[in-house]
Amino acid sequence: LYRPMRERLPDEIYRTIHGLTDSEHIFAMVRHRLQEPHNTLATALYDVLEQLCYTAADHGIRVAANIVISDGEQMVASRYDTTGNAPSLYWLHNDSQFPNSVLVASEPLFEADWVCCPENTLVTVDVNRDIHGQPLAFATADQAA
Repeated sequence: LYRPMRERLPDEIYRTIHGLTDSEHIFAMVRHRLQEPHNTLATALYDVLEQLCYTAADHGIRVAANIVISDGEQMVASRYDTTGNAPSLYWLHNDSQFPNSVLVASEPLFEADWVCCPENTLVTVDVNRDIHGQPLAFATADQAA
């Protein structure tokens, strides 16, 4: 999907891609979306995942995207897979070992009250450490095919 991803980027962002990782390309797409007025980190990541979903469906390719991104004030994470087999993602909120904090990890790091992120969900942690989940409501590749 690198070619269709790159074709949608303006030159100034395209030139910042130096590698061949999915992460670098997705981050470039998020940066591009953030240039649009009124987009937040959450809406930018949502839009990118939606675009990837439909592009992958057009090419018959699976997309699995556990992504965690932050701007220093909020954190946004996704647990997404076009086949319905998303890799795991957990969060831990205000644990006694880490008071006034939220931890996000692909697997529980130690014994505690970790919460499993629902599949195909975008999770936002705001500046007050409140956690908000948003279903990724767009079609999966299997549904779009």
